[in-house]
Amino acid sequence: MTEMLVPVLAAAAIAATLLVWGLSAARGWRARGRATGSLEASVEAGPLVSILVPAWNEEAVLARCVRAVQTLRYPRWECVLVAGGSDRTFEVATALAAADPRIAAVRQEPAGKNAALNQGLAAARGELIALLDADCVVDPAWLSQLAAAIGGGADACFGTYQPEPLTWVSRQFVIDRVVAYVVRGSTTLHGGGILLRRSAIDAIGGRFPDAVVVGTDWDLDRRVARAGLRKAFVPGARHSTPYPATLREFVRNELRWRRAHLIAALRFGDWRPRGLAGGLRDLMPYWLPWATLLGIIAAAFAFKPFPRAAWVVLIVLGLTHGWLLARRTGQVFEVAASSGDWRWLRFIWLPAVTMVVMLAAGGAAVLSFGRASPHFQGPRPGRT
Repeated sequence: MTEMLVPVLAAAAIAATLLVWGLSAARGWRARGRATGSLEASVEAGPLVSILVPAWNEEAVLARCVRAVQTLRYPRWECVLVAGGSDRTFEVATALAAADPRIAAVRQEPAGKNAALNQGLAAARGELIALLDADCVVDPAWLSQLAAAIGGGADACFGTYQPEPLTWVSRQFVIDRVVAYVVRGSTTLHGGGILLRRSAIDAIGGRFPDAVVVGTDWDLDRRVARAGLRKAFVPGARHSTPYPATLREFVRNELRWRRAHLIAALRFGDWRPRGLAGGLRDLMPYWLPWATLLGIIAAAFAFKPFPRAAWVVLIVLGLTHGWLLARRTGQVFEVAASSGDWRWLRFIWLPAVTMVVMLAAGGAAVLSFGRASPHFQGPRPGRT
């Protein structure tokens, strides 16, 4: 019986994988053309935009960020640098402010990103508020594109982003971005660059909650959504951001991010109204690694007294992980089909590798989320 079961399950797994890949390619094909288009036309006399840049220990990247801001084609902007840390970040911010009257420098207190944004908000004069991470380099059309989306009715909007440098590891960042925003139409705000109406900030309490020190972008997204405000993804608003370039950097970055996400997920409990299935799906990166480990241990102890039961446990675990990996690798077909660049299929193995890292980091985050840092930073130029 077991000898017949193995080839049947193998054939079923292959058929399921091919089906997943086919459906993924179909989704990508339907999404072709969504990542193009320009909204920049009618912003010549737009409202004043205050760009808030929280910068903590960002001496290496702050000047580069500001130089990019100074190339913006949007005519009415001011930039508030909320700078601090143990390096020369505040001195760099002060020098940049002295050289350009559109820029102001505020000394940041060591209380986390949201507290820094509130400091910047208190000094801002604009009707629109842009949140920009200090490690981002924006394109000249970035703010014009976002402001046009606000003019079109959005309360909060964000653009697309490109990792730098582009390596085999950071390509997963591109895959995740295309799948989430281009193919599947997500409007989840991300922290690299966001533009909001000041009235939208008023609707969520008039300030960014100081008590939230990790997962701030995800927290903002949940608060905006719960207030019933309109969010928009603007593919023409582009910026670049540093991203892990090596597997070691990716592992460390994923662990930091999983700690922050777990804290935010528990804070909002968005999975609760969706029932047991929704909760299990949303929190899968955190419970599945431990369930897998417990299953393997149980099967090992049961192998001698209950061999059939042990085999059932191992087969269920294998099928579960095989299905998840097949779905994950389907991301590459979505990207290839939506972009028309089938060379992406060379990286069909990449989502499976990064998923293993994600699950390992999720399991570790359960034990270490108390170590989440309020000054969440990924890789920076010159930093190992």
